[in-house]
Amino acid sequence: MMRIRCFSGRAVWRVALLLTLALGPGTTLRAQEINAALTGTVSDAQGALMPGVTVSVTNVDTNVSTDVATDAHGSFRAQKLPPGRYRVTATLSGFRTYVREGIVLRTAETANIDIQLSVGAVEETVTVTAGLKETESNQSTLAQTMENKRVSELPLNGRQVYMLLQQTAGTLFTQIQFGASGFSGTRAWDVNGSVSIHGSRTGNNEFLIDGAANGGTGGWSYAPPVDAIEEFKVQTASTDASYGHTSGGVVNLRLRSGTNQWHGSATGFFRGTALDSNTVQNIANNISNQGHKYFDAEAMLSGPIRKDRTFFMVGYQGFYEEIPFPATTSLPTDRQRAGDFSQTFNSGGRPITIYDPLTTHLDPATGRLVRDPFPGNTIPASRLNPVAVALMGQIPRANAAGDPFTGLNNFINPQAGPEPRRQLGE
Repeated sequence: MMRIRCFSGRAVWRVALLLTLALGPGTTLRAQEINAALTGTVSDAQGALMPGVTVSVTNVDTNVSTDVATDAHGSFRAQKLPPGRYRVTATLSGFRTYVREGIVLRTAETANIDIQLSVGAVEETVTVTAGLKETESNQSTLAQTMENKRVSELPLNGRQVYMLLQQTAGTLFTQIQFGASGFSGTRAWDVNGSVSIHGSRTGNNEFLIDGAANGGTGGWSYAPPVDAIEEFKVQTASTDASYGHTSGGVVNLRLRSGTNQWHGSATGFFRGTALDSNTVQNIANNISNQGHKYFDAEAMLSGPIRKDRTFFMVGYQGFYEEIPFPATTSLPTDRQRAGDFSQTFNSGGRPITIYDPLTTHLDPATGRLVRDPFPGNTIPASRLNPVAVALMGQIPRANAAGDPFTGLNNFINPQAGPEPRRQLGE
């Protein structure tokens, strides 16, 4: 039985990568834009635009605030905002303080809101609680965003986050080769980015993690743990100019960041023979499906290093799988084991003659050495090598009828091929 063992000891540097990306604030990396932005205008009750108004955009979970002031035209723009929940506050002496709650910004999204201040004491507050309306988002590309709750709770085969592509309109997996000659196991469907997005050619999509490339060949190289993902966004057509490396879709993962509150999760999954139904082919040939095992363990922890300042998140996922590939091969029949080849035929139905090597002699008509066939095309028991007979006893017997005439493909083995497939630190 052929065995392929796959180990991946990349857990340490992946944890370090997650820590580096989750620590914030930090140095800005030059990559495709993944952060959100909030723009808008401030006016008074009569509609006159107001310069010099202080607008604070505060992340509700981390309490990190971005302060900007309106320009001479009453406009403001807060940039580089990590996706999340926000509160907007506008203040100016002689006017009531304006507060808007319930704003949720998504990956690479730019929202636009209009603020109206009313005359009064700055200590007085006007609070508005409302999410963004469709007209307040300027997204001009077709995209689908899934937040952490849906990413974590949707059923994913093998806890593989890129399986979410199946939930996105216009995407099609193109992987068609499975089993012993192709991809296999619980994570067989998408192991290399073989997916077409809105008719694009496979390999023409771009996969990003926090705006950085996750592969250089139109596929992906690393699938983060599911619980470590804040958002999963797929832009399926007409991507903007910041994504200039692809003619297909853009799949962007945003990793979670820590907040002022501690959060953690741990999950475990099992698949195996005890839960698997047998195949029709195996049942028809009275063959067991024993041998399949799949274990997946995940953990995530996030929290503050310095409240309101610096946060961390670390995630881990490891899985182990043993895959019993069904395989069909050819073995000697019971007659052939006994030396009887009288029922051995080629694909044309003609007998295959077995010649006795001890009868080698010169053919006077042709001058060539020839041999005589065994009588009845059967090797006498006394001529069978005892070592060969002993080895034949270690070879399984045929368990299927085999092909017409030849009898080939007469053994079905449910556990042949690459057996253990282990990958840790995924």
